[in-house]
Amino acid sequence: MHWFPKFGKNMDGFRADVSRELKGDEDDMTQEQFNQMMTEYERTKNPVPDNTPADWEAPAVQWARDNGLLAGDGSGNLMLHSNMTRAQFLVMLKKYHEKKSEIR
Repeated sequence: MHWFPKFGKNMDGFRADVSRELKGDEDDMTQEQFNQMMTEYERTKNPVPDNTPADWEAPAVQWARDNGLLAGDGSGNLMLHSNMTRAQFLVMLKKYHEKKSEIR
């Protein structure tokens, strides 16, 4: 119980929060908040292709594409600014190894 006061809480407030959660009561949401939430949801369901490199990235991106090292996700999205998984890195590394004698 010693941490409640540090966060401006008390046992009565804790009980009220638990009761509210158990009942499923939620705060009211405005139409604007709902629209924003749905926009974010739609963006995750149908991501916009990330194919436009910054000016300083463009030469390297073009080099990787020209040499068959960068293909994206197979649906036209190069995912240029997304995090790379280890598996994706290994695919690119393998492609580089296989094509290193051809790369210009």
